[in-house]
Amino acid sequence: MLKNKKILIAVLVGVVAIVATIFTFFQKNLGGTSGGSVAYVDTISNIMGSTGGGNDRYSGVVEAQQSVKVNKNQEKKIEQVFVSVGDQVIPTTVLFRYDVSEAQKQISSINLDIESLRGTITDKYNAISEYKASGDTSQIAIAENDIRVAQLSIQQKQLDLAAKQKEIDNANVLANTTGIIKAINENGTDAQGNATAFIEISQSGDFRVSLQDLS
Repeated sequence: MLKNKKILIAVLVGVVAIVATIFTFFQKNLGGTSGGSVAYVDTISNIMGSTGGGNDRYSGVVEAQQSVKVNKNQEKKIEQVFVSVGDQVIPTTVLFRYDVSEAQKQISSINLDIESLRGTITDKYNAISEYKASGDTSQIAIAENDIRVAQLSIQQKQLDLAAKQKEIDNANVLANTTGIIKAINENGTDAQGNATAFIEISQSGDFRVSLQDLS
């Protein structure tokens, strides 16, 4: 009889130990707060600052607080766009490139003009030598004037040449900030037909949630 009581007591102690273990397990994993972080759940109305009984519905869009707009020269043709919406860019990223084929043709034409003018100047100097030999002073004056005109023309052509070369050198348009490509408006208008920048870049950094009322 005493032996049976001891066995019963041992079984009861074991059951109590098992129950205590299960309780501790569920307390730690489902409702425990000691030693861990606590996640709080709140209602949408409280989060939105609404205490009424309305059925307001909102859609949130995460967007950068600042956007950089990159415009294109409407008088120039774009050869290629190197980025797409969603691409990450830095200040050295090439966004797009202007078509410089016409500028390259004009450079070739200007160089030919300069070469021709230099040939004219050489011819005039040779003519002046002949005029001096014959004593034709009037023709010397005309030739010297032609040389001055040709020299001035060369100077202007060189300025034109430098301008065209600069146009080619600056054909690549770079991003001027770090961020993400938000929009590319090929036609210079947005989806609603409003005039807008060619490329919009959302700057990296602080972001905000833009709420849209869907009710």
